[in-house]
Amino acid sequence: MIEGQALVIGTHVRLRSASHSVSLRANTGRIVGFDSYDSLPIILLDAPAVYHNADGSTCDLPQVVESEDNLDILA
Repeated sequence: MIEGQALVIGTHVRLRSASHSVSLRANTGRIVGFDSYDSLPIILLDAPAVYHNADGSTCDLPQVVESEDNLDILA
């Protein structure tokens, strides 16, 4: 994250990486809220990611919850 910039709803961000069980179709999206448990940003991705289930099946994942350390703010 860029030093001194706050993350707020509507901020356009880039994810630096994804979980091993997620394949990103787009690494960008917008903050749409914050997780109620630990206040991490909820990102609505510009294109749904693919989540790889343990049984080998997949499903679309339109949103992800990410640490601020894994985000870059875009102009």
